Formats: sequence, C-alpha cells, structure tokens
Amino acid sequence: VVEKGEIESSSNVEIRCEVKSRNGSGIAVLEVIPEGTYVKAGDILAKLDSSALDLERTQQQIACNTSESVMIQARNTYETALISKQEYLEGTFRQEEQLKESEVFVAEENLRRAQLALQSSERLAANGFVTQLQLEADQFAVEKAQKELESARTRLKVLRDYTKAKMLKQFEGDIKSAEAKWKAEESSYALELAKLKEIDEQVKKCTIIAPASGQVKY
Repeated sequence: VVEKGEIESSSNVEIRCEVKSRNGSGIAVLEVIPEGTYVKAGDILAKLDSSALDLERTQQQIACNTSESVMIQARNTYETALISKQEYLEGTFRQEEQLKESEVFVAEENLRRAQLALQSSERLAANGFVTQLQLEADQFAVEKAQKELESARTRLKVLRDYTKAKMLKQFEGDIKSAEAKWKAEESSYALELAKLKEIDEQVKKCTIIAPASGQVKY
C-alpha cells in the first residue's frame, strides 16, 4: 500500500428488497446477517416480516375458493342448459309430436268411419229404411269428425312450426347466458389465482438469499 485511501470491491452484487409495502410503514427486517460475513450462494442474508402477507394470503385463499365454487356452479348451469335443449329435442318434443300424430291418426280414422256410416245411411235412406233425422245425425257426425281432424292437424303444425322454434330460442338464450356467466366467473377465478400467486411470490421474497458467494457489505 503506497497511498492512503479506502479499499472497495470492484465487483459488487447489489441486493434490494423486492417485497411491496402493504402500508406506509414499509416492511420490517427481522434478521440480517452481520456485515463482513463471508457467504456462499444460497445462504440467507436477511429475513423480512411476512406476517401481513401471511394474513393476506389466507384471505386471498378464501377468495379463490369462493370464486372457484361460483365458477363451478356457473359451468354446471351451462352444461345443464345444453342437456335441457337435448332433452327437449330428443325427449319432450318427440313425445308431444308422437302424441299429436296419434291424435291426427285417430281423427282420420274417425272421419273415415263417419263417412262410411253416412254412405250407408244414404243408401238406406234412399230405400226408406232410415229416417231423415238419422241421416242428418250421420251428416253431423262427418262434419264433426272433419273439424276434429282439422284441429288435430293444426295442433301438430303449431307444435312443429311455432312451439318448437319458440322453445329452441329460449334454450339457446339460456345456453348463451349461462356460457357468458361461466366465462366471466372463469376470468374472475383466474384473476384471484393470479393475486394468490403474487402474494406467494412476495412471501418467498421475504427471505433474501445470496445470489453469489462473497462478503456481505451494507
């Protein structure tokens, strides 16, 4: 040494606190290694107070659990809406359609029988074996059967052309609404998880580790 002065290292690794302050007072230091200590990479240099972060993590974990539950419920609602549409098309609608088709078939058969009865009455009436009153009753029966057939065919047409379309619109609306709700809750859950991950990283950073070997200097 030929000159007076202060010797300093020419190669330094600066260590800074990376924990975000949760309040205006900052983060308290619980432990710090003495200055001048020689350390190896991976040794603990300092420990910061993580109690506030631990409490926040507990609260955030509860928020994540709640958000996950709501998301699962929303997904189940969406899946139920899909099943309801399929159930209507393959179950309820088919049953109603078959019932209406059966009503049309019965009405057609009743009309056919009424027409045969009327034809028979007309032949008998021509020979004087059936009264005019009986003939009119058979004519009325034919008209009634025709109206019942028209009514049955109308009900079948309304079911196929209008009721089905109306129900499908309602099911599609329920599906889209449930899907939007599910996606929104899914995004909320992802956000809550991101917050939890950020807190975990902050807790981890409360233990400051030496990135390289060397001598500690404040």
